[in-house]
Formats: sequence, structure tokens, C-alpha cells
Amino acid sequence: MALGNCYDEPRRPKDAEKCLKRALAYCGNKHRSTIQFNLGNSLFDQERYNEAISHYQEVPKASDIFAKAQKNRVRAQQYAPALMRRASDSAPKPGR
Repeated sequence: MALGNCYDEPRRPKDAEKCLKRALAYCGNKHRSTIQFNLGNSLFDQERYNEAISHYQEVPKASDIFAKAQKNRVRAQQYAPALMRRASDSAPKPGR
């Protein structure tokens, strides 16, 4: 988990994602919510908003970072449609 966070600091979200996914596979319940949250942040930084949302939703209500996860989930939900519009606007138009 710590290595994933270190990669996230210098803006290396792909490296952070890889480390956090590995940590998620081996962690116990104690750190699971923090890893889910950080993985969501890493995916958010890569503009992979729908994937980020699913990780933010995995943070349980009893967790001390639940409020932050929900705030980030809402932000990701706001960005996701804009990304879809931007992708469709830059797609080649038929017959042009």
C-alpha cells in the first residue's frame, strides 16, 4: 500500500494503480477501505471515472474515510459524462 501511495505523489497513477491492486489482493480488512479509496483516486487521476466510482463505492459506511470517498464518487460522476462527450466530439465523423 505504501509503495502505491509513493507512486501517487509524483503523479505516476498507473504505477500506483498496479501496486494498490496488488495490495488489495493481499490486505486484510483493516486496510481494505483505504486501499479502495486510494485506488479510486489513482483511477480518477487517469480519467477512468467509472472504475474509480466502483472503488469509492467499496468503502464501507463505518470507515473514517467514507465521507471523502463519497465526495470523490460524486466528483467522478460529474466528470464521467463530460469525458464521454469529449470522446464523442473528437471521434471521426462519418463521411468526412
